[in-house]
Amino acid sequence: MNNTTNNNNINNNNNNEKQHPFRIMTQNIQGLNSPSKREQIIQTMSTNNINILGLSETKLTDKVSRLLYKKNENYIAYFNNDNSNPLGTGVSLIF
Repeated sequence: MNNTTNNNNINNNNNNEKQHPFRIMTQNIQGLNSPSKREQIIQTMSTNNINILGLSETKLTDKVSRLLYKKNENYIAYFNNDNSNPLGTGVSLIF
């Protein structure tokens, strides 16, 4: 009787600890220069449990992108930009 009880407890524990799916999202952001848009990105990732977010058309310079999300303790951000023509260019991965 104890073995059956123990097995049921083990099975119940496994069902309660289901893993969430790995979530990846991409978005053409059409510019990430607005502070409110920057905050919305982080809120979207947190609210929707996004593990990796790919952004296109960030339209940032290298100088700005180096500092963006640097102090965020929950996410790491990588950017690649074209300083000679930042409009319409730039990509990012945030995880």
